[in-house]
Amino acid sequence: MLGTMYRLGEDGVEQDSKKALEYYKKGEDWFSIADIYYHGAPNIEPDIEKALQYCLQAVAKKDSDKIEMCRAMALLSLIYRDKSNTEESFEWFKQALQTGGLFLGLEEEFYDFYLRDAKIGNVQSMLILENFERNRGNKTIADEWFKRALNWDNPENIYDADTIRQIGDWYRIGNEISKFIPFDQDTSKAILWLERAKDIFNDAESEEILYEIYRRFLTDLYEILTEEENEQ
Repeated sequence: MLGTMYRLGEDGVEQDSKKALEYYKKGEDWFSIADIYYHGAPNIEPDIEKALQYCLQAVAKKDSDKIEMCRAMALLSLIYRDKSNTEESFEWFKQALQTGGLFLGLEEEFYDFYLRDAKIGNVQSMLILENFERNRGNKTIADEWFKRALNWDNPENIYDADTIRQIGDWYRIGNEISKFIPFDQDTSKAILWLERAKDIFNDAESEEILYEIYRRFLTDLYEILTEEENEQ
């Protein structure tokens, strides 16, 4: 908290990047330190090697939550990209994606990675590209990505039960993952994805979500029919 206050100059605290680093180190907030060295800050020049050092410490930290871990992996991918190590960059990107990372505000920078990952059969990346293109107004391209994601004849497209269930749940609740990736609420798509997870992987969690969807639908239908009957 204090580190961020000094970094941004908030709540009456004068901005001081060096003090921010001190407090980040005390709190073992290695990602924030890496982020400062990667982007630079007042009185601190960008230093990609220090950024790399602290970012590696961030991903090695055992008590990191999933979001913090994904952000560190995403930054590592950018660092290795800047160091012209494309393979290492892509590996960290894939790890971030598999950890659950849909990086807020980074989709433009990672578009080529999503594209490459989609081409080797990652359903989650296909859905990201579908929503990305739809948000850009490229309906034809978006529809093509969605059709490819639903091409279950190719076993490589079946990623894992967790991913398929997560996609179904995004469509069920309408989850705006970021400004570039809004998953509009669509119950029919939600059912499609959850049914796939249930049928292909015998996924019990997907079956429970489907049961709740159908239960609510039948409850709503009963109430509508009851109201209509009472009005007659």
